[in-house]
Amino acid sequence: AYEHSLHLETPGLIWEPLFRAACLGQLGRQDDAGPYIKNLLDIRPTFTRTGRALIQRLLYADRNVDMVVHGLEKAGLYIEDGNTKSA
Repeated sequence: AYEHSLHLETPGLIWEPLFRAACLGQLGRQDDAGPYIKNLLDIRPTFTRTGRALIQRLLYADRNVDMVVHGLEKAGLYIEDGNTKSA
């Protein structure tokens, strides 16, 4: 998934840094995810409050949304409205 995220090109939008950070978080590479989290928050400063809803708009299925949110949390970005559900 991380390799596929390297092919995303969405300048000025949240998707590129979001998916890269989430993938790196899932891989346990928190330090590598840091710059992507910073970029994500630079683009969308309110992401910690609105992130789950934004991800939901793209991924729809709660299981997929939870997986991305969990990856972001493992990367060090807590999503206030992103309480992950057990799978």
